Amino acid sequence: MERQIVKIQEGCLEILKDIDRVCRQFHIQYSLCGGSVIGYHLYQGFIPWDDDIDLMMTRDQYDRFLKLYPEHGSSRFRLLHYDTLGTPDVPTLFSRVEDLEEDITETIAGSIRQGHVFIDITVFDSFPSGLYQRWMRLHTSYAYAMLYHRNGMVPGTLWKRALYKCIPSDRKESRILDLYRRTDELCRKSSQKFPQGPYCAELLSAAYGGILYKASIFNKYRNVMFSGVRTRMIVDYRNYLYMRYGKWEFTRDIPESEKRQHINAEG
Repeated sequence: MERQIVKIQEGCLEILKDIDRVCRQFHIQYSLCGGSVIGYHLYQGFIPWDDDIDLMMTRDQYDRFLKLYPEHGSSRFRLLHYDTLGTPDVPTLFSRVEDLEEDITETIAGSIRQGHVFIDITVFDSFPSGLYQRWMRLHTSYAYAMLYHRNGMVPGTLWKRALYKCIPSDRKESRILDLYRRTDELCRKSSQKFPQGPYCAELLSAAYGGILYKASIFNKYRNVMFSGVRTRMIVDYRNYLYMRYGKWEFTRDIPESEKRQHINAEG
């Protein structure tokens, strides 16, 4: 099992190299996200048992990436996104980049999915207030209820399960795709209308879309090494972790002697 995790991690690092290459070529800003930020802070790489990498982008950078990566990314990798693939059979409303040469079995929301080693790329949209965010979440939650229904996935909260039960079972693919696009466009228009909005959130994330962040965390980025691979990180990542997880335990300083040696990128 440990060797299997290491192999998946190595595959993720190969994807990261390609994403970083394209982003640097076209000056697209991105950052490590979620558990990958915790891994960077504690281990300068993966959390030992973690088997993926998470990245995040603001809306303007994310839209540029969706446009440019399919053309300039390596043919070994594929951008998985409902609009680029033209199918509603996707596991999230945000994007991921998959390694077509590395297969995995993924368990997501109670569903078993046959896929590939991947990196998730989530998008942060801006808005003026927490009340506005909650209104937006009503729209994205309905779209996710449709996505879950489509993929045989089970929502994790009671109110989402209730919404899930309201979804008709005979929706055509074209209507589902139209719902995804309208939901995505609603989030995009929020960022366009409030480009200097004081808050932002992963509105297209089923699990973390309800968390409110200060938009200022995306003001500055820097280069970091993650398991021996060069990547990008927001400078204010400690406050990001606090806003995401609500505990300072992830942001404490760990003596070098207590940090486990991270996995070598060369295997």
